[in-house]
Amino acid sequence: MISRRSTRFLRTGNLEDVMWTDRDALSAMVKKTADILHKEHLQLQIDVVPNAPGHAGETAFGKWIFQEWRGAYDLKALGEPVDLLCLMTNDQSTHWTTPGPAGGVIPVSGFP
Repeated sequence: MISRRSTRFLRTGNLEDVMWTDRDALSAMVKKTADILHKEHLQLQIDVVPNAPGHAGETAFGKWIFQEWRGAYDLKALGEPVDLLCLMTNDQSTHWTTPGPAGGVIPVSGFP
């Protein structure tokens, strides 16, 4: 069963922010979706983040990024049923890392 947090994709089509505890459920859902689409001669592409080293690690950041971001993606299980699996390699700073040369756009308000 996929958690409430992870069911946002039903409303948005976005599978980002899937909890690591939903790893097997995500893989099963992708396989089932691919099976349905392939019967209709359609393809399925998914974008995921690299999950190296494949475990939570020792640091607070390593634990956070695994539990909140990387741990849900079983690349082998996800890659088998899909037609294309893309690894997102965005250069992005977080509150756990030193700010770098790349980062998200901060919304600007107060302009006409």
